[in-house]
Amino acid sequence: MPSPIPARKGGWGFVYGGPKSGFHRLCEFVHLEHHQDGILAVNVEPGRTVTEAFVAMFGEKAAISSLAEPTMPATTGDVVAWIATQPEAREWGGKLISSPTFFKNQGISFP
Repeated sequence: MPSPIPARKGGWGFVYGGPKSGFHRLCEFVHLEHHQDGILAVNVEPGRTVTEAFVAMFGEKAAISSLAEPTMPATTGDVVAWIATQPEAREWGGKLISSPTFFKNQGISFP
């Protein structure tokens, strides 16, 4: 998504957003070219994930002072585990999954 503020005021610019946009499209092409080979390509977007590195770089307050609800690493891990183990995950080939809301929005109970 576009930055809510310009890079010069603390947002992100093209150097961050351009390559990320290209990366997001990569799984679409891998899916298109290789799904018939049994390769499942899914792009999992973890959201703002609070890790030890995040807290070390930005501090405890940064983890809670945001408009976006932070995602715990286990949430994204559960989504990746679901993709790797569930046959119905094949329908998500070539798509972007937002791990913070995926299970809730799809009505999936896992594990």
